[in-house]
Amino acid sequence: DNLSVLDLGFNMIGEAGCSSLALHSVAGNRSLRTLYLSGNNICDRGALSLAGAILHGSNLTCLHLTENKIGTVGVKALTRAVAETEALRRADVCYGNHQQLGAGAGQTITPGRINNRSTIQTIQELYVGGTCMKSAGFLSVSNMVLTNLSLRVLDLSDNDLEDRDIALFSQSVTQNRAVPFEVLNFSFNKISCSGVECLMNAVWGSKTLRELRLDNNKVKDRGAQLAAVVLTSIQLKVLDLGFNRITTAGVKALMKSLSETSSLTSLTLAGIPLDLHASKAVCY
Repeated sequence: DNLSVLDLGFNMIGEAGCSSLALHSVAGNRSLRTLYLSGNNICDRGALSLAGAILHGSNLTCLHLTENKIGTVGVKALTRAVAETEALRRADVCYGNHQQLGAGAGQTITPGRINNRSTIQTIQELYVGGTCMKSAGFLSVSNMVLTNLSLRVLDLSDNDLEDRDIALFSQSVTQNRAVPFEVLNFSFNKISCSGVECLMNAVWGSKTLRELRLDNNKVKDRGAQLAAVVLTSIQLKVLDLGFNRITTAGVKALMKSLSETSSLTSLTLAGIPLDLHASKAVCY
């Protein structure tokens, strides 16, 4: 079987269908890398089945579960599964490096476990927007980030996340600077300037982050100014601050920073009223 991508988004799979899929198509499947299950009426039981399949052994690197009500229990199970497979992958790398260093004449190095490479695959892209995870579920996401060295894309949009949630997440990122985030999506939450400040401090100087989405939150000028400052420290390509409570002062700060950086190729300020002064700043 050479199937590497399976898109079943926005069907009516439900709990029973997801459990069957996890058992027969995900667990032990070494070719499937990307699974789209967004909008399928999957709740905690389906998520538990997927978590079990990941732990059983699969080569999944990308999992889309957006707009499924998997809730706190489901998110906890999935993040625990991701954390455990990541721990196994890291142990596999360490074992391979040890074998390589200790290999003498006539000894064979275990294939696929040298030069920091592992035969064990783990999730690199996780899309859990609109999953009703609540603060308790999001805490498990933050805990997963603490020890992860593989996660590149994390979608946490539309989960009613507040500043205190972002503060905990930011602490995890600060403690684990090696997490290779390339894309972070916090759209459609309840994040204000306080949460933005925590997040900006955490991603400051990131060598990997390229896309940050904070649209449809409660960000005001202070948050826009903080984002503008961070643009000078990271090679961000996409920044979305649309539909926030930003005024002329925030727009001016962003446009001034934009003129001083060459990496940003997409800036979204949709839904933000621009008066004459803000319009002039856009032309800065």
